[in-house]
Amino acid sequence: MVVVVALLLGGAATAQEDSVTEPPDETARPDADEADASSPTTDEATAPEEADQSDADETVTSLPLADESESARLYLTNEERRKVGRQYPLTSWLTAAALVELELQSQNYRLAEDNAEDRLSDTSTSVQVDLVATPWQNVKAEVVLEYDPAVGRIVADEAFLGVEVADWEIEAGRLYTPLGLYISHFASGPLLEFAESRADGLMLSYTPSDRLEFKLMGYRGEAHPAADGSEKLDWAASIEARLERGWLLGLSYQSDLADSREALLEDFDSRYLKRVGAAGGYAVWTTADFDLTFEVMGALRSFDEPEDDRNQPVAWNVEFAHFVHPRFDWALRWEGSRELVDAPERRVGLALTWRPVEQASLTVEYLYGWFSGSLATNDEDEPYERAYQIGAKLSVAF
Repeated sequence: MVVVVALLLGGAATAQEDSVTEPPDETARPDADEADASSPTTDEATAPEEADQSDADETVTSLPLADESESARLYLTNEERRKVGRQYPLTSWLTAAALVELELQSQNYRLAEDNAEDRLSDTSTSVQVDLVATPWQNVKAEVVLEYDPAVGRIVADEAFLGVEVADWEIEAGRLYTPLGLYISHFASGPLLEFAESRADGLMLSYTPSDRLEFKLMGYRGEAHPAADGSEKLDWAASIEARLERGWLLGLSYQSDLADSREALLEDFDSRYLKRVGAAGGYAVWTTADFDLTFEVMGALRSFDEPEDDRNQPVAWNVEFAHFVHPRFDWALRWEGSRELVDAPERRVGLALTWRPVEQASLTVEYLYGWFSGSLATNDEDEPYERAYQIGAKLSVAF
């Protein structure tokens, strides 16, 4: 945060000076256009055909995601959620965007023995503000602030400094690790979000083309060895490739799954006898009318601390979405898990999304799941057999 404030204060004068001393590029364009008009070449006859062919190639090879596709939702991934909203200029070097969300959920759990039901309902409101400072060329500082109703205060979801040089970018601060994509068209996230991780660290990104991206992050996580409790450097990496005909493929790895948001070793003071890594992969096929997604995430070996029926969690998610209209779409979900506490073994669902205006979307959903064993129980340790969930989320971006 100190670095961010220093950049904001130190970069103001530089940014203002640049805006005065650097002439706009448009001043030279009229002359260039007139010169082109007065000097026709033989290439002009073939230019329209080349342009049409270029547009056709882009249509075939590019993969629309979230706001680039026909989806009615404001965002499809957690990363896009943190970036959603219009960037309002506060100064010549500082912009701000905001997202306000209201979520309603009603859950019914049925016990395995006497068919009794436990009903839970929850209403939550979240407010997110994204501040981006660009005091110098190729340098930015970004802070994502979010009001957390669980703790009743504002927290820094992300706060980092980034420097971009050619195809390389380096970011330092509080960041989400590059493990997983977590794409979904539903109001509630998929079960595999248990692996999502955030930590203080350093991330290096390399994008040699618009079809390929590599990420490598070193960080210090919350979990430590049980023997001495000393901190060890953890790391995560990912590769993402955009192929022809709307395909997106990705693989990722993280050296310590105990650092995830699920806090799998919380009952053991986040101490482990051996470090357990995690791996994930996803495939997305997108067209103008629909997309089909598959993602899987899981531990690569068993933890020593938890019981045998919950020491190697795995989850997967399959979704099909149909973009009926730019303002309306529907989606189906089929997901499952293994050895994941409080999660159904299988779950199916339907979601409907309506976008009444450009900066707002409303998603309603219905999910039905089946449990296995004693991974999900009530306060009396009675196992649940099945459950259904009705939810809605209103998202408004500013």
